Amino acid sequence: MEDRTRHRLRLLGTFGLFAPDGTRRPITSRKGIALLALIALARSGERSRAWLQAQLWGGRDPDQARASLRRELSNLRQAINPIDGPPLIVADSARVRLDLDRIEVDVRALHTDVNNVRTPALADPGELLEGLDLPGEEGFEDWLREQRQHVRALIEQLHVQAWERVALSNPIPAQTTGADAPVPIANGFAPSPRKPSVGIVAFTMRSSDPGDAALAAAITDEIGDAMSRFSTLFVALAGPRVERPLDHGALCRELGVRYLLEGSIQREHGAIRIQVRLTDGVVREQIWTERFDTTLEALFDVQAEIAQTVAQQIDSSVEIAERTRAAAQPVATPDAYHLYWRANALFRQWERAPMQEAIALAGQVLALEPHNAWASALSAFCHSLTFAFGWADDPAATRAQALAHYEHCLRYGENDPFVLGYAAGTLVGIGGDIDIADQLIDRALALHPASAASLFWGGWVDIARANPIRAVMRFEHALRMNPRSAVRPHALTGIGLGLLALGEVARARTVLREAVQYLPYAPVTLAALILALTLNGEEPEAAPYALRLNALGGTGSIDATIRDPRMRARLNATLDRYAKPQAARASLHSIPRISGESSR
Repeated sequence: MEDRTRHRLRLLGTFGLFAPDGTRRPITSRKGIALLALIALARSGERSRAWLQAQLWGGRDPDQARASLRRELSNLRQAINPIDGPPLIVADSARVRLDLDRIEVDVRALHTDVNNVRTPALADPGELLEGLDLPGEEGFEDWLREQRQHVRALIEQLHVQAWERVALSNPIPAQTTGADAPVPIANGFAPSPRKPSVGIVAFTMRSSDPGDAALAAAITDEIGDAMSRFSTLFVALAGPRVERPLDHGALCRELGVRYLLEGSIQREHGAIRIQVRLTDGVVREQIWTERFDTTLEALFDVQAEIAQTVAQQIDSSVEIAERTRAAAQPVATPDAYHLYWRANALFRQWERAPMQEAIALAGQVLALEPHNAWASALSAFCHSLTFAFGWADDPAATRAQALAHYEHCLRYGENDPFVLGYAAGTLVGIGGDIDIADQLIDRALALHPASAASLFWGGWVDIARANPIRAVMRFEHALRMNPRSAVRPHALTGIGLGLLALGEVARARTVLREAVQYLPYAPVTLAALILALTLNGEEPEAAPYALRLNALGGTGSIDATIRDPRMRARLNATLDRYAKPQAARASLHSIPRISGESSR
């Protein structure tokens, strides 16, 4: 029911501020509307005068900016402060504050549970500050662009919550499951594209000192900010919780998330210990934990680094959990989320049949959601691998499909580092324009500088560009940021290739021996290890790997990554000596062959 005791501020769609009796307050100045929105969407409903001046009058002389702010604030106070009673907006010499206890702001309501959000607001909410722009005020335009993206993500997640509530309370009967089963609708909302979701619970401090509570809040905020920069995660703030231990399932349902991040901080004699845990709230299983030890004096210097490390490992742990669950569950209903993550899991088997199934599943996602950039990026990359590994019946058509999906994913995901990485990898796989691939990586790193995934993709672009020094630096930096990365063996393969190009054969041999333990049938890893052993004077030890690589199709699948003619000649010579003479009589029944026939 609508609260008749509070003002209502509508920032979605057509702007309006309404008194409790429903009358509209007269705010017509574009700067006045922008000023009210800037304050209303501050976390505490309070902004500094200096910040507001920079956002709305950044190009003016400071004295002019201060005068303009005073004038707009005066007009705003006259328009919205009641004649009788306390004011809604107050200002002193340093700050401006809005009384959010007496104003219902539609955007702020999106942060709450879906049951508390009006259905019409979700059905057709409109854009944040629709039609409002302030040409020349870059500070405000940048803020508005970021806020609009954030609001779209919130609305998308609320759609998902609404759908999942109905799906969970009204499961599809067994006789209607399958490819033709109807998709449940909640309050008129069909399932929409969504991301893995994580709720962040305020960290606890094992101390009663008020200063320690502020320290815990600062670390929680730092980690939350770092995680929110990942385009692959939806992050919700749960705030402090009194009840301990937490009811993870209930809290996940309340927030509309699957995972919960919580932690504790202990201070003793100047030493600080930070313990962080990630829990799957649906099955109540702890899937990741980490401990960080530092000192109080050093905490300020390493706080951001700890936050970035946590964020990287959370992103990676959640991705692995989503893939694992999707691979274990058969497809029963046409759910785009499940289809995507199942496809993402299948292509990593590096076999022809699962790769083709991944392409088919990505196609089903795009049939349900034609603008899904993640699915088109995955499809582009899988087509490029099919082309590169020599698995395509029609190589030209497969390459064309890779390019078509590449263009499609960039059309709808040009500002998503996750999409940009796959797009760059696609160009490497099909032997495309590596300069453009390099530009895609530059853009991804500009959008999210602390992204281990973008550094990983950039390393492979550098391998293709014959820039081994930067390739090794990028791969090693990515692994330092996220030692538990799911793509660690592939990064080690890239490091090995870079070291071989630099003549550091012994180091290359070491990292490639580790990589091949996890990627025993990856052609590029096998080829790199064969080269490392041969160049290190251990050619006989390369024989079993040469035999395996030959069984997988030889060197045709490594054109994009090992381009040096001398390296290729050395590799082919080893295969000629050890693999090809034995191929006719070798028994490979114990080696899973990468072919369509092997997995039927």
